[in-house]
Amino acid sequence: MEKEQDEHKELFQTHLNLDDLLQKIKNNRLEDIVHHLCHSKNDKIILDYSCFKYFAGPETYSIILNVITNNIDNILKHSDTFSVHVNMKNLTMSDIDKHKSFICTLSNNFKERYPNKLNTCNIYHAPSVFAQIYKIISCFIDKETQKKIHLRK
Repeated sequence: MEKEQDEHKELFQTHLNLDDLLQKIKNNRLEDIVHHLCHSKNDKIILDYSCFKYFAGPETYSIILNVITNNIDNILKHSDTFSVHVNMKNLTMSDIDKHKSFICTLSNNFKERYPNKLNTCNIYHAPSVFAQIYKIISCFIDKETQKKIHLRK
């Protein structure tokens, strides 16, 4: 358990605070923002919702999707599988509703482009409502994929 917490801290240590994020937006530092939102480390994709929340919208969804798929493609050049680590801190129901189309697009993209390539998906700081929604929708996710998804504290 302690090892998992240490890994979690290490994965998301590049967290931006809101002031830094707004400054990067003001200075048009798109690359920096996108790097904090999604980057790779070894065979891991690290997605940080705390950055996504302020940057994502219909006009940026394609950019975000391209960054995520480029990171995965780079990992798959030297590895057979990849792991996903998602920080969902501060996620709300209204956020889920707001980004529903992107979530569906991302999910379909993963299913089509990367069948049998997911090693694990670790979700950190998921609000309790997310856990409840996951229980409901998990019946639509094949059993093998379900085994790879872990809700972490």
